[in-house]
Amino acid sequence: MSQMSLNEWNKYKNLLSKISKTAVDEFRDAVWKTSGRFKGVGLGNIPRDELIEYAYGLATKYGEASSAVASEMYDAMALLQKAPVPAAIPAETATYSEVAKTVNGIIKNTGSEEVLAQGVGRLVKMAGTDTMLSNAYRDRKSGKGSQKRHTGAEVAWIPSGDTCPYCVMLASKGWQKQTEWGANNHSEHIHANCDCTYMVRFNNDFNVEGYDPEEYKEMYDSADGSTQEEKLNSMRREAYSENKEEINEQKRSAYEKQKERESSQAEEISLNAINKFGKTISFEWPDSSNERNQELRTNQENILKKLSSEYDTRLETVKTGAHQAAGDVDITGQVMRLSSSKAEDAIHEFAHTLANTNADKYGLTNDKDFWDEMRKIRTSYRKAVKDDHRKQISSYADSGNLLDEFMAEAFTQGKAKELGVELPDKYGNDYTYSDLVMKTIDKYYKKK
Repeated sequence: MSQMSLNEWNKYKNLLSKISKTAVDEFRDAVWKTSGRFKGVGLGNIPRDELIEYAYGLATKYGEASSAVASEMYDAMALLQKAPVPAAIPAETATYSEVAKTVNGIIKNTGSEEVLAQGVGRLVKMAGTDTMLSNAYRDRKSGKGSQKRHTGAEVAWIPSGDTCPYCVMLASKGWQKQTEWGANNHSEHIHANCDCTYMVRFNNDFNVEGYDPEEYKEMYDSADGSTQEEKLNSMRREAYSENKEEINEQKRSAYEKQKERESSQAEEISLNAINKFGKTISFEWPDSSNERNQELRTNQENILKKLSSEYDTRLETVKTGAHQAAGDVDITGQVMRLSSSKAEDAIHEFAHTLANTNADKYGLTNDKDFWDEMRKIRTSYRKAVKDDHRKQISSYADSGNLLDEFMAEAFTQGKAKELGVELPDKYGNDYTYSDLVMKTIDKYYKKK
């Protein structure tokens, strides 16, 4: 009997595992880095559509790699066993709707960042196993080889390491023809932290070194229960009983690592505020014995740090002593002065560090396209407010002809809602035009 060596098998399944684990790590890192742009640390602070976009991008990128590796292995097995079959066709990666379903389902059921990251890895791995199964279905019929007939493609689920009960059950089935496969089909069983996967053969005298389906069949048959579900549950209870301490230790370790990441990310958010030029933003607050005042200034500082992590601001220094009543920003956008300790005033002044018309007027910046779009939005806004006063962003946004203040007030209304900042009565409750302004600001100044 010819066989694939254990060394070659391990190379293949380890490469697939590395691809999916890379996707898991990148998604996990993206969650922690991105959460700092929003209200705090962790999954719940990131808009759902952004999470789905991250997951979809990684599932596509690494899913393509997984299916390519599986295609190469399929072709190598066909060549080794002299099976005259067409070149393998890589399976499609997960669709956007499939990724969205995975993300929404995991958040609804667990809300766990780690489970969601592992879910992305599962989608990546699925592309590789789908490749094996879809091509095995295509080549399931026997054919004539260069030296002998091949019996048609068969697949087997080859276990790896500490195998879960469901993987044991699949492995116990041995080599089988893939008799069904359609446009919406996917691999039967893919789960997190699993290196088991499918292998293909074209002759019944071929095997993977060490794979003995009879051994797994005996394990499955000897489990208590008369139905598949009863047997699997019995095997799970037995495995947990035998490895209870180890399993609990793994859970404790995973929990501690998650808390460490949260703490590290929270510290990074609290310590670092970098502007578009890579400079750290300094906060020059005067010493104060007033605890309430210190608390308000700290809140302003945290808000400005969150905003600076999200937008390409020119801000370099924040201090007190504004020339205006509440606050001001110099023409360069680099120095902010705050007399007010209110959160909404910090948000308002931050908008001026992104763009201001005077900087354009004197050639310090070139934001003409941005301001042209702002004028169009303001014109539409004024017409809407004239017809329906409830569309008003704020009383200040409507006063005078300063386009800068219209932009900053719209930014304040939109961001305050996102950050959970309670606004005074001068702000309206309709976000139609602040949403339009926010989209335009994001288009020009949001960090890529």
